[in-house]
Amino acid sequence: MININLIAERRARQVREAMYLRFAALGVVALLVLMVTLNFAAYYEGVGMKKDIARVTDDLTLLKAEQEKLNDIIAEIDQYKPLVTLLGHVRMSESVWMTIIADMSRIIPDNVVLSGINTSANKEGIALRLGGMAKDQDTVGKFMVDLVEKTKWADKPIPGTLTQVDEDQFSSVRFDLTVPVRELLGGDL
Repeated sequence: MININLIAERRARQVREAMYLRFAALGVVALLVLMVTLNFAAYYEGVGMKKDIARVTDDLTLLKAEQEKLNDIIAEIDQYKPLVTLLGHVRMSESVWMTIIADMSRIIPDNVVLSGINTSANKEGIALRLGGMAKDQDTVGKFMVDLVEKTKWADKPIPGTLTQVDEDQFSSVRFDLTVPVRELLGGDL
C-alpha cells in the first residue's frame, strides 16, 4: 500500500526546515545587528573615555601648577616665621616690661631714685640690675624686701655695692642691686 500522505509529509518537513532556516537567518541577522550596535557603543565609550582622560590630565596639570604655587607660598611664609616669632617675643617682652615697671613704680619708696635699669642674661636666667640713690641703707633694704614680697617676678635681690655719699650737706646711699627675674610671665625680656 502506498501512502498518499507522503507528499504532504515531505512538504510539511520542507516547510519546517524552511521555517528553521528563516529563524536561524533572523537570529544571525539579529546577532549581527547586536554586534554592530555593541561595537558602536564600545567605540563611542572609548572616545568618551579618551576625552575624560584628556580632561583629567588637564585637571592634573592645573592641580600640579597650583601645588607648585602653594609650595612657593608656603616657602615664602616659612621665611617669615622667625620674624613672626621674634615679633611675638617682643610683644610678650613689652607686656613683661610693663608689668615690671608698674610693679616697681607701685613699690618704690618716695626717697629712692633709680638712675638705671639694665638687663643681663646667663645660664641661671635673666636679672635686672638696678642702680640709684636712697636716703639711707634702711630705705634700700625696705625696697629690696618689697621687690620680693610685693611682685610676682622678682627673686631675692643680690646687693652689689652700697656707697655712702655726702653731697651738699645731704647724706645719701648710692646702691647697685641685681634682681633675678623668675617666671617671666610668658616672655623673655
